[in-house]
Amino acid sequence: SDKQITLAFTTQEELGCKGGVVAACGETYDYIICIDAAFSSDVPDISPRVVGDIRLGEGAVVYRNGDVDRNFVEQILSVAQNYNLKNQLSANYAASGGTNTRNMQLTGSGNVTATIGYPVRYMHTPVGMADLRDIDTIVKLIIHILEEL
Repeated sequence: SDKQITLAFTTQEELGCKGGVVAACGETYDYIICIDAAFSSDVPDISPRVVGDIRLGEGAVVYRNGDVDRNFVEQILSVAQNYNLKNQLSANYAASGGTNTRNMQLTGSGNVTATIGYPVRYMHTPVGMADLRDIDTIVKLIIHILEEL
């Protein structure tokens, strides 16, 4: 096959999403999937009304916001359903523009983007907590997405 898969592990997301821009510049991609932490709402100080009903152990968080391609997101959700992979939806407006996805979407002629998150309790604190089952689900989801693309 003449398909190429590029993986980029970036830095400085919290400082203006600089690493994502560098990774996307000068290249043309058919699809971009950004993996990022997602606020879990199963703690007292995070409202499900803001981030969605996001819980550890309930699978990948698929974002629906202004940074992602609607059709690509629907394709990802279909893949998750076809392979019986747990997923959660987030329309977190606060994440829109706040992740590498935004800058990677706007680079070049515009890229088809999606954001998939792993739920994290107590994000941005020394005791952040994730569930390895959610991360494993994301790995499986990405593999199946790549197989279908």
